[in-house]
Formats: sequence, structure tokens, C-alpha cells
Amino acid sequence: MEMALLRGVKIQIITQDEPDSELLADHISSWKKRELPISLTRAIGESASVNANFAVMDQTAFRFEPNRNEPKAFASMNDTRIAKQLDEIFYGRMAALV
Repeated sequence: MEMALLRGVKIQIITQDEPDSELLADHISSWKKRELPISLTRAIGESASVNANFAVMDQTAFRFEPNRNEPKAFASMNDTRIAKQLDEIFYGRMAALV
């Protein structure tokens, strides 16, 4: 993630719980202090109870985990249709949190 941030790639994260990894939390805090383009937002309300997890990269690639309690996911590196839909869901939820 740091290499992407250093290249100016904006990374936005919404979590339903505090990150399990203290190391990740420490890195995010360090990157914020260095004014790199990263944000970490804690979901509230309806967004906090969504059972799925997903990640979207460049509106092209995605990873989708239908049940966050089961570590099974599927991904595609070149499905712009689904990646764009997930991206719109992400930004809709992000807008509701800020």
C-alpha cells in the first residue's frame, strides 16, 4: 500500500470493526501523519451490519467476500461492470458516513 500511496494513489477504507492488525493501524497512522492520501473510516448504522466485504481497484478489478464470517471470496482483475457497481456502493456508503 505504501508504494501506491507514494505514487499518489488515493486509498479509502471503510471498516465495520477496528482493524485486527495493530501493524496495519500503525502504518495507516504513520501514512496519515506524512499526509499521504489514505483514509480510514469506521462504518456506523446500516453500513456497520453489512455482511459482505469487498475491495475495488481502479474501477476494473475487485475482490468480493459474500460473508465476512467465512474466508471465501472471488475476484476478477478485469470486470469493469461489477467493479464499477461495487465502487458506486462504496462511495455511496462513504458519503453517508461523512
